[in-house]
Parts: sequence; C-alpha cells; structure tokens
Amino acid sequence: MTSPTWRVELARDEDLAEVAGVIHAAFGPHNPKSDFEVARWQYRNPFGPMMVPVARVGDTIVASCAAIPYRGVIDGRPVRIAITGDAAVHPDHRGQGIYAALHRARLDAMAEAGVAAAIMAPNSNSRRATEGVGWMPLGTMDVLAMPVLGFRSADQAATATLPEVCEAADRLWERLGHLVQNGVTRDSAWFRWRYSRPGADYRAWLVHDDEGPAGIAVAAIRKAPGRSFAIADVLELTAARPALARSLAIAMRRELRGSAVALTLGALRDSDLGRTASAAGFRRLPARLHAPLAVGVVDPTGENPLLHQAPWSLQWGDLDHL
Repeated sequence: MTSPTWRVELARDEDLAEVAGVIHAAFGPHNPKSDFEVARWQYRNPFGPMMVPVARVGDTIVASCAAIPYRGVIDGRPVRIAITGDAAVHPDHRGQGIYAALHRARLDAMAEAGVAAAIMAPNSNSRRATEGVGWMPLGTMDVLAMPVLGFRSADQAATATLPEVCEAADRLWERLGHLVQNGVTRDSAWFRWRYSRPGADYRAWLVHDDEGPAGIAVAAIRKAPGRSFAIADVLELTAARPALARSLAIAMRRELRGSAVALTLGALRDSDLGRTASAAGFRRLPARLHAPLAVGVVDPTGENPLLHQAPWSLQWGDLDHL
C-alpha cells in the first residue's frame, strides 16, 4: 500500500526501536510502548508472528499499529486470536489517510497468520476507519471500583508469586476453561508471558478450595491522572464461585492498604466478569467519572460474521491495559 509520499509494509525486528519512537511522538513518554523493551516484549510474544504494519516516508517510519497474537478459543475450539492497538501516527503526518491503510494491512497480516478473531477497542480518532472494515460491537466496557479501606479479614485467599500463579493456572483452566465460549486461553503460558512485562510491578493472589486452585487475581498499582493518590487496576479476576471472588477482593484490599485508595476493574456489561466483580463487591462507576470504551470484534478471515453475537470472556488485562 502506497501513496505519493508514504508506503505501508510490515515491521521487522530491527524496526521496533523506531516504532517505539513513533509511539512516543504520538502519545508522549507515559505510553508504556514508547519504551522499546516493552514494545518488543508485547509484539514479539510466544503466541504468533509479529504483526506490526508501519508507514514509511523514505526510510523513516512515521506511523504504526499492531495486532498482538494470543492463544484463545472460539465456540470452545482452540484458535489464534489477537488484540489490536497502538495506532500511532506522528503529528507531522496526520490527516493523510495513513491509519486506514495501516488498518487494512493489519487485517491482511492477521488473515495470513490464521487469526480467527481480533478484539478491537478503537478510540474516537480511529473509530470511523475501524467500523468501515467489519468491526462488530460487543458492548461498552464499564469501570467498576471498590475502596481499599473497610475490609474484613480474608480467610481463603492469599498473596502469591508468579511461579505459584502459573502452576495454579493450568489446573484452574482445566477446571473452568470449558465455561469460556470465546476468549483468551488463561493457562500457565498466558500468565508467564502476560505478567513478565519489563519494568512492571504486578501483585497476585490465589484462592483454593477442596478441589484445588479456585481463583486468581492480578493487579497493578498506578498513580491516578492528575492526582496525588494511587489506584490498583485489577487485570485478572477469575473465581469458581462468587464467595471465592469476594475472598480474593478482601485479600487484595488487605494487601494494598497504604499503597492504593481503590481497586478498579473493567468489564463488559452483563458479562461473566461483570457478574463476578459485582459478587465480589465492585460497583459500577457513573459514566461521568470515566470515558466509555467501546469494544468490538473483527473477523480477519471473513468466515465468521456472527462473532459479536456470542458471549466473550474478557479481562481488563486482555485489552492491552498494561
């Protein structure tokens, strides 16, 4: 794909430092993937080929976007899926239709890599171009929250290390994976990669019952924008029963007291995660306190036009919420 001034092609490994520079120019230093190490970790992951279309003017990269491969299930069948993101156009090169060309190249790359479904959460700048190439809405992601203070004593749940979580994840997926109709395969390979991001500090919790591992939670602490306090983003919350989700929430609040003022979590309305979070004590924030995030799905192969009609199991950490 070309124009008189730019051309689109797939990035190579040696291009990733320059891609990180474009992300820095487009979004500033606070975007995690303005760091080359973070960009390389996410784009060169163990679940599929790197799919990062770039636009060049001469030899210089001026825009990029990405599809991040995951192992997942569609209608309960093991497949390759992807999460899209990181549409970045250098400020000096906007308004030329570059993103639309990048997005088409990304769809072609996903189809070639055998991606059965791609989850997309476009922002206001990219929504129109995304809708024009088969984006099917799944719904709006709500933000739910609960204060850290005011917890009771936790009984079953406890903090865990990443190796402990990975060991438990395979057993928990064997136990609960059949309940996931569409979504990410949440086994040890997922947790080992997803929570190894360079420079990140993740906290994890496990809960057990008589059958073994029965729930996992993972959170990351960040400063609230423009505020002096921190919040804890809950990136994973899986539990076999509502009572165990409540136990995980209590353990998180106990552990994070003094480090964060609240737990927050993103979930599609009326989803399994939304119901689990509500049972754990999370409550939906009013829309005036957060920007709504529209989440949808695209079929790169053109073979499954009804992907949006089936329930999806999505965690906040799946959607590039680093």
